[in-house]
Amino acid sequence: MLCRDCRYRASCFPARVNARELALFESHVQQCKLPVGESALRPGDPFAGYFAVRSGVLKVSAYTGTGEEHVLRFDFGGEISGFAEAAHRAWLGAMIAIEDALLCRIPPSALRTPRLNDRLATLTAERLLRNYEFQAATKRGSRAQRVAAFLIQISATAGTGRAAQGIPVADGPARCGQLSGPDQGVRRPRFRRAEGCGTHRAARPLRANPRQGHEGPAGIH
Repeated sequence: MLCRDCRYRASCFPARVNARELALFESHVQQCKLPVGESALRPGDPFAGYFAVRSGVLKVSAYTGTGEEHVLRFDFGGEISGFAEAAHRAWLGAMIAIEDALLCRIPPSALRTPRLNDRLATLTAERLLRNYEFQAATKRGSRAQRVAAFLIQISATAGTGRAAQGIPVADGPARCGQLSGPDQGVRRPRFRRAEGCGTHRAARPLRANPRQGHEGPAGIH
């Protein structure tokens, strides 16, 4: 499916490009399917491009040195990941599918025209502001208040990608609230190499290895 036919185009990079720029952009984009339980990457992987969610829901998590999980956000259809990672040149967290997902991999080489560069700056600023609001909302008040704020932010995120496009919002926010929430202390999973688009499969949680700062033996991909 081409970008010109995507229902999320208005919230993605090629929102305001002409036909020639759109064709050039499309020539750089690679799509990949991400089955539930698999990750498109893991923390520390080199940054090589952005990921746009075409369908499905992703959980984006970072991990402490002792292996505890901290959920950063949930990405629904229309969301783009990689803005902070572009500055760090490495991925800060894992993106694990909590339902089957279809992703678009967008390399930086796809964003070299002036209009696409301007769009990149705008979307980066919007994402940083939303991340700040999300983190601030989930760090104030009692645990119950923080969980409520967490779910409200998830609903707002889902609405941005789906309802704003005239697409019904599924039960993703409720499912996310059941699967994880702030400060649950979930142990970090081990990632195994999976088929398709350089993905990793999140295996059963293992005991943290303090010397390596991550779970499982070194070199697991």
